[in-house]
Amino acid sequence: MGSEMCIRDRDVVEAIALELVDNADSVDVVERDSRDGIRVSETTGPGDLGMMIGRLCRTATAVRVIAEIAAEREGQLVTVDFDDEHDG
Repeated sequence: MGSEMCIRDRDVVEAIALELVDNADSVDVVERDSRDGIRVSETTGPGDLGMMIGRLCRTATAVRVIAEIAAEREGQLVTVDFDDEHDG
């Protein structure tokens, strides 16, 4: 079947965020181990959080599902959190 590229959950979240937000330089994605699996925290610049959440949380839900699929392929569980930087 050939070699498969390993796409990590963190990479998926970061790639999507970089395409959706207005200020890609402000995107910060951090992966940490937690007792429930892996926690991926994504921080965006002021005003960009809405782009990641989307209408009726559809974008956030889609990002979480895609990250869960990537994590599941590695036998992991993942939780994705979204936050925005505060001015000041």
